[in-house]
Amino acid sequence: MNMDGRDENLESLAQMSNRYGGDPRYVLAGGGNTSWKNETELYVKPSGTSLATIRADGFAGVGRAGLDAILKRQYDPYDEAKREADVLADMMASRLPWSLDRRPSVETLLHNLCPGAFTAHLHPSLVNGLTCGADGPSRARGMFGDGVMWIEAYKPGYALASLYSRKLEERGSAGKPTPDVILLQNHGIFVTADSPGEIGSLLDGVMKTLDRNAPIKPRRDIVAIEPSRLAEAKKKIADATQKHVTVGVPTILHAANAGILEMMADENAFLPLSSPFTPDHVVYCKARFLYLESASETAGRYTRFVSENGYAPRVICVRNVGAFFIGQDERQARNAAELFQDAADIAAYSRNFGGPLHMTQELTDFIIHWEAESYRQKMV
Repeated sequence: MNMDGRDENLESLAQMSNRYGGDPRYVLAGGGNTSWKNETELYVKPSGTSLATIRADGFAGVGRAGLDAILKRQYDPYDEAKREADVLADMMASRLPWSLDRRPSVETLLHNLCPGAFTAHLHPSLVNGLTCGADGPSRARGMFGDGVMWIEAYKPGYALASLYSRKLEERGSAGKPTPDVILLQNHGIFVTADSPGEIGSLLDGVMKTLDRNAPIKPRRDIVAIEPSRLAEAKKKIADATQKHVTVGVPTILHAANAGILEMMADENAFLPLSSPFTPDHVVYCKARFLYLESASETAGRYTRFVSENGYAPRVICVRNVGAFFIGQDERQARNAAELFQDAADIAAYSRNFGGPLHMTQELTDFIIHWEAESYRQKMV
């Protein structure tokens, strides 16, 4: 089990994963993924596993020959659900014998194509201020030139890997080198290199460049809310949500800082938060938040929201009071709180790059109904 330094490299992979997974500047909840590969095998974070806690023996091992074959195979071009099911079956069949109890990350195919031995896919809000900015492509070219590849918003998994493969061929035909950094519109960043240290240097360079070009920062200074107003809003929300909690009582968390209260000043100010920026926002917060001008609107607006969207809101925003995060348990509510704050941070950063650019409705619908994300939601 020590072929090609496997044990040492997997330990290095776990340390790199824990470093970025434990730092909220780079990834939140169960998001992001990492990998290490040699000529024949690839080890990647399993879907739904936390980067912050994964150990060297926790990665999913996959045979690279099987992954190569997937991108050469012809799948049904018309039935998207069948294509995704067939791709998943082929990827699961490519697992190494000691990884049959693990489901490889949805981005395993793209990891396999990356040139470096190590790859990190992360979701920093600073990076996503650019990738979710209306002027993102032009600003990225101005800051990074040809050293970074920009990939337009695209369906993740097999479709994204196929697009990346085509772009690599185009760059090769044009005599351009394969980039070490990929910026994914409305998604995040891939960094690939032959060592975790090189990945760290590349990522630090990107983050420092973006920080210099983003004078508008998120405002996270806490704002005190009058206790009786806060208690009244929380009770109305608890009463409205109780019928949608299957076990016990809902967990409700609250946050109020200068940035999010500014975005709740009125419906126009709330527009940057009216649609999701990235797939993780859909997974952890649902596709839409409920905005209320007053807590007195809770019962009627809540019922209407459920009727119109087919699900209960996981985030309820009340003007002058703050954001409330509802979960079946504390972990679900906390994940929603973290990803909502991430969305607010991205909205702020995006003002440096042309203003907010949300996921398209088509892409949002794909994430909502994608079996891979349904699986991940069950794991978080």
